[in-house]
Amino acid sequence: MALKAVKQLYPELELHMVVRERFEAAAKKVHWLDGVFTLPTRQLIGPVLTGENTIRQSLGDAARWVSPLVEKPWDFVVNWSFSSASSYLAGLVPAFVKLGYSRRTDNTFACEDGWSQYMQAFVQDRVDQNIHVTDILTTQLLTALQIHLGEPENVGNNTVTSKAFFATDPPPREVFDSPFTKWIAIQLGASQKEKTWKAGSWARTASIIMNNHPECGIILLGGREERELETAFMNSLEADFAGNGRVRSFVGATDFDKWASIIGSCQWLFSADTAAVHLASVLGTRVLNVSVGPVKLAETGPYGNGHYVVSSAHEDVTPEAVYAAWSYGSGEWSHNLRVPFEKHAEGLGIGKDVLSNARVQRSKIRPSEEGGGVVYEPMIKRELRVGEWIGMAMGHIARTWYCGWTPAVGSEITRDLVSRTLVQSLRQAEKQLAVLSRLLVEGHLMASSISRKSMSLHSQKIMDVRDRMEIQELGAKLAELDQHIDAATASHVVLEPIGKMSKVLMHNLHGNSLVEISRASAAAYQQLNHGAGILRDWIKHTLSLARPVAVMDANVVSLASRRAGKESTT
Repeated sequence: MALKAVKQLYPELELHMVVRERFEAAAKKVHWLDGVFTLPTRQLIGPVLTGENTIRQSLGDAARWVSPLVEKPWDFVVNWSFSSASSYLAGLVPAFVKLGYSRRTDNTFACEDGWSQYMQAFVQDRVDQNIHVTDILTTQLLTALQIHLGEPENVGNNTVTSKAFFATDPPPREVFDSPFTKWIAIQLGASQKEKTWKAGSWARTASIIMNNHPECGIILLGGREERELETAFMNSLEADFAGNGRVRSFVGATDFDKWASIIGSCQWLFSADTAAVHLASVLGTRVLNVSVGPVKLAETGPYGNGHYVVSSAHEDVTPEAVYAAWSYGSGEWSHNLRVPFEKHAEGLGIGKDVLSNARVQRSKIRPSEEGGGVVYEPMIKRELRVGEWIGMAMGHIARTWYCGWTPAVGSEITRDLVSRTLVQSLRQAEKQLAVLSRLLVEGHLMASSISRKSMSLHSQKIMDVRDRMEIQELGAKLAELDQHIDAATASHVVLEPIGKMSKVLMHNLHGNSLVEISRASAAAYQQLNHGAGILRDWIKHTLSLARPVAVMDANVVSLASRRAGKESTT
């Protein structure tokens, strides 16, 4: 989706993609890509792992594969896999601009653009933040293109859409043989066992839908490894629906083309699998994402308008909650979101005890004047958890640092969402944040002192003993200060993201002299203190919402005055 946005805004760009073998079929279906390089992982690494070849013997095959990529410099090299292994390949490919993980000439790890540092410090380190990965990648690349190529073509307020994303095959006739049936695809498995919803729960959901909606049918999807889930699903399905043609299974029976064609031809996809969710999003199929296990919804949920995500506040997701979300989403054309979700569920006979454990959210693309990107609006109001609050604050900090667009502090928070637990946590964090801010200011001043002292030297390599001792003393104090900063950020969960970003920024300091390194260090402390200031504003705003609000005195008339008034009129 990020590359589609780039192609729409900069149509003259040639886009080439390097993919692993299992993504080759998908990449080659994207007709607006100018080239696809397939990394033959099995061919290159397989013989080494089996002992057929040594690493040295396999280098020739690797060199022959890499040669088309390195024969001439590219304008941009973008590494979006964000893995240490891929950074070596990105380091080999010559380019004028590099984004993502790469390697420097001395083979040390490089992560020098802001969004890549954000990915490393927050997204990959499991810090709560609320910016979708698609929006991060899109903003990262478009910002670089604006800097180096200028403003894009004027496309007005047109949004980037997923239309014509893939050149999909026609719908299989053996699947869609009834023009009157509304088909729902269910992707049974997920990438990890802990993210897989129970087959019995899928079967219960399908049974509820088919009992209440005779126009609907179910298509089961999955790989060969999901055959056990398929069997469990069929065994749990109500007997009336087994073998009547309303449930059709293609588990283990589709290649990528057929899988994409089926998903793209269904009205809805139900899935706990991220890959299937993203495919349906770009194909224009509405998604109901059952979010199970350790999933970061805000980062990897379905992208676009009108998708639904059902997760659990405490226990497992229930089929009844999933059905309520789907029926509410299917009926948007009639209620236009004006009917509260709880009232809709009540009309279905679904009690509050079921909804008490459910979190239901609907995806929405914000207008460009509000920052754009996807957000997930809660259909059931819940008090904010500390992690959710941190996600909002970190998203604000990132947009301020890297987007040039500054949202209003706390605009997503209302008084009824602020819980006593959140208030207690933020009051504790506020005290520690004051200490952290002082440390960051001191770090900036000390690094600036080293920079000024270095600039006054006649040589960066040969210096007076007293100058060297002074610089060493300042450096030792700065190292000690960093330890205090680490301790301060580790003292409270709200401050931990600042500590993680500090480590990433300091690792990626860039410069060829003491002056340049110390100057970059001072800038890093200043950036961290700026982020701490935004965090302080969020804490103050949230705590202000929790304070009691004075109620205006009512215009009360005493009973005696009222009687006296009546007597005077008589």
